[in-house]
Amino acid sequence: MEKKTAYPIYLLIQEEKTKIQIPDFGYSQEIEGIKDIGSAMGQARMIIESRARGYLDDATEIPKPGEKEYKKTKGEIQTYVDVKIGHLSKKEKAKTLEEIKKMEEDRANSMMDCNENCFEFIKHSRLMAGTITQKKLANKVKELSLKYPDEVKILHKNEDGSIFAHMPTSYLHIFRPVERAKKEYTEEERQKIDERMAKMHAKRKENAEKRKNEN
Repeated sequence: MEKKTAYPIYLLIQEEKTKIQIPDFGYSQEIEGIKDIGSAMGQARMIIESRARGYLDDATEIPKPGEKEYKKTKGEIQTYVDVKIGHLSKKEKAKTLEEIKKMEEDRANSMMDCNENCFEFIKHSRLMAGTITQKKLANKVKELSLKYPDEVKILHKNEDGSIFAHMPTSYLHIFRPVERAKKEYTEEERQKIDERMAKMHAKRKENAEKRKNEN
């Protein structure tokens, strides 16, 4: 089975278009109609594959992941795209995912401006990649990686708690949840819920202000 290579990409998702940055291949372009991470990652993959084929046709060495330094700008999301690149040079093979992980430890990316969770895989593939920002879901994936390290691998951990991970496609299940009777709350319970929500919103606002000041 051909080994996949993970290239870092940077996305600036706007209302009607998304700016895609692929530093290793010198690519920077705003594309109309792309409004979510999944679509942007799919587009980035096609761009990388196309440019890699150009390098191979010209008998030129394919860039290695993370080879070019890039400073993430405000609002940009950094994630990784898995790409199959066949017939790599025997002298210089692209870095493995583990090598990328070590190389990127000192400049962990941030996805603080993004709330999307994205799982992507190619048809008939047994492996999927996940960009996970939701804390509860990220913690679940972390637990699975500890329990089943040969199946679930976290390739990158970000400062805000979001992660980039690989896991089998068999982990993905789509089902209709069981309907449960709606719970009736007392006035005291409602008040406590309102207080918790107020504290949560205040904390989010405080964190947002901290990030704004840091930038």
